[in-house]
Amino acid sequence: MEFQKKIYIFSGSELQVNDYPALEAKSLYSSEQFIKNALLAERMGINWLILSDMHGLVWPETMLAPYDKECLQEAEKSMRLKRALQPDIVANTVISALHLQCPRGLAISEWREKISQEYSFILIGEDDSISDALTHLLSNGFLARRLNNLNLIN
Repeated sequence: MEFQKKIYIFSGSELQVNDYPALEAKSLYSSEQFIKNALLAERMGINWLILSDMHGLVWPETMLAPYDKECLQEAEKSMRLKRALQPDIVANTVISALHLQCPRGLAISEWREKISQEYSFILIGEDDSISDALTHLLSNGFLARRLNNLNLIN
């Protein structure tokens, strides 16, 4: 079996900076654990994404406006998460975030399928959104696991 490329997903569903109309996603979330994980990921040069209750799976440089998570009902949050973690959407997010190019002669649908086999996801966090995301990724055929903290990489 070919070596799986890893993409780390950090929960962004906690504290937010509300002082600006829009920020890069990596600057929007302000919990101590998120900041530690983001700084460590950048130092290590690893691929990482953010799981937002409102926006789904986003890359760190995505410009986002702060939102009031209290206005987001559980049913809507669940629907947004399920939609954001559909196989084609996850593949498109990976393609965009990593600036991938489709191999010559490969159909887009085959390429998306190949991406789902080449990448594994490591979800970092302790909240319900991370648990739900893990369930969705696994049920959609992705290789995924969960850690509570990035410092536990093995």
